[in-house]
Order: sequence, then C-alpha cells, then structure tokens
Amino acid sequence: MLALAVASACSHTTSAPRRTAAPAPIATQRPAEAPRVAPATPVRASATALPVRVTPSPEPTGAVIYSASANPRIAHAGDEIVWAVRTSRAVSSVAAKSAGFTIPLEKRAPGVFGLAFRIPKEMPPLFRGTYAVTIEARTASGSAATSQLSLNVQ
Repeated sequence: MLALAVASACSHTTSAPRRTAAPAPIATQRPAEAPRVAPATPVRASATALPVRVTPSPEPTGAVIYSASANPRIAHAGDEIVWAVRTSRAVSSVAAKSAGFTIPLEKRAPGVFGLAFRIPKEMPPLFRGTYAVTIEARTASGSAATSQLSLNVQ
C-alpha cells in the first residue's frame, strides 16, 4: 500500500489512474514538559498572620462637631459672612452664640448646617471688634457639643 501511495504521488507515472491515499498517520509528540522547580518551602502561620477584619465605626449617637468655619474671618461693613458646620448625623440643631445673641443655623442635610448673612453697610463704630463665637450643636435627646470661632469685624 505504501508503494501505491508513492506511485500515485510521483508525476512521471501516467499510465495508472490516480488514487488518493489515506493520509499517513502523524507521529504524536509529547508536549514539552515544564521545567522542574523545587517545591516552595511552606510558610508557617504565626499569630500575626490572622486575617484582619475591618468594621466601620458606628456613627456617634451623641452630639459631635467635626468642623466649624466662618469665612471671611476678618469682615468689613457690607461683607457676607458664611458659617459652615459639620456634625454627627444625630445632631438636630446648631446655634451660634456671641455677645448675648443666639443665631440658629439652617439644617441643610443630616450633619450639615450653615448660614449666610451680610454685615450692614451702615454699621456704627461701636460694633467693630473681635467676637468670640460659640457654636453649639444639640441632639433631640439633649446631648450637646460646643466649638469656638472668632470673627473680626472692622
């Protein structure tokens, strides 16, 4: 049969009809072996190799003031003052207290309070000076936190 396959593949034999021979089997090759690597040394677990679980700290249930700001800190007649206070979400009201006056700040979102006001252009000289402002945050249950600001009016 091999002779027939060779004879049919040659071009100089024209007298015999051509037959298509079955393809010769392909020699199977072994896949290349991966390089041998020495096994890794096992790592010993220690007390510090335990998995670390991160749990978010719970939101405080009491009054906490994270930040309080007044811009500008030095104001002139006719300037607009913007107060911004960030608190814990439990805070229900914030007020600014200074020189016997209490000014409530607006609640804009849970834990976000603010207020904008303008200093009158016709301000008597007696109102010029530096004011200590106490920011007081309260929860519905009555817990309170305070922070201090200073405002200089010229």
